[in-house]
Amino acid sequence: MRRSLGVGLALILAMAMMIMGSAPARATPPQAAVTDGEILSIDVVDIRFAGGNIHLDLVTTAIYWGTWNGFATTEFEAVFYRSGAVSARGVLTCECTVEDKSGTLTFQARYLIDADGTLRFSAWQFLHGTDGLANIHGQGSLEQLGIPGIDPSPFRFVGQYHFDP
Repeated sequence: MRRSLGVGLALILAMAMMIMGSAPARATPPQAAVTDGEILSIDVVDIRFAGGNIHLDLVTTAIYWGTWNGFATTEFEAVFYRSGAVSARGVLTCECTVEDKSGTLTFQARYLIDADGTLRFSAWQFLHGTDGLANIHGQGSLEQLGIPGIDPSPFRFVGQYHFDP
């Protein structure tokens, strides 16, 4: 009885949707994201020493071009370990344009560099957007870091994104 009630309710809902002509809303298909960027300025906000490690709080400004275009401010925490490894995590706020849609895009990024300079881990993820970017979602990794004085190339975000309806 319970199963037939559920099936009957599903049929009634399906018929109502057909009669009203409404289709369920769907997100856009995932698109490849490739964005390069260049750090324009770095300000050291705080320096701390603990256990032989150096902790830096940084604010950077950067310019982006590619899948998203615009200018961003980033609040980073970087740790330089006595082993020579470096880790960083930050929240980026970009006045950006993606597919002719503009708004403020906030996302996070983090990475770990081994003592030999090898990029061991990296990730980025959109947290939220405003205006035309309110419904964007995306995630991926960093292929290059583009850190002035360490890596002269532009930094590069790669991954996927889509818009919800």
